[in-house]
Amino acid sequence: MTSRHRHHNPILIFEKYEIPFGIIGHHFTHAHGHGGENINKVATKVQLRVEIAKLPLPTEMRLCLIRKFPHEHIEVSDQTTRYQHENYACALKKLKHTIEENLK
Repeated sequence: MTSRHRHHNPILIFEKYEIPFGIIGHHFTHAHGHGGENINKVATKVQLRVEIAKLPLPTEMRLCLIRKFPHEHIEVSDQTTRYQHENYACALKKLKHTIEENLK
């Protein structure tokens, strides 16, 4: 992860459980859709992946997520903008939302 993708605020699940950035894998690829020539030159689509077993959550919460994600990992992606750092930030929000919604 490059320094421009580092965030100063940690991801907090239910404002209580902090997800360290070190357990979140990321991969950039070329986005598809509108964007002119830039879309073919810059890998702006981001894919994030986190292994459920590594999440710093109570065991019962991790088991709940494993029941909903049988491959034992959560993946999200974003290609909303033309910029890697903006898509990365959006994908982190999606990851937080996905985890919280599946634990409700």
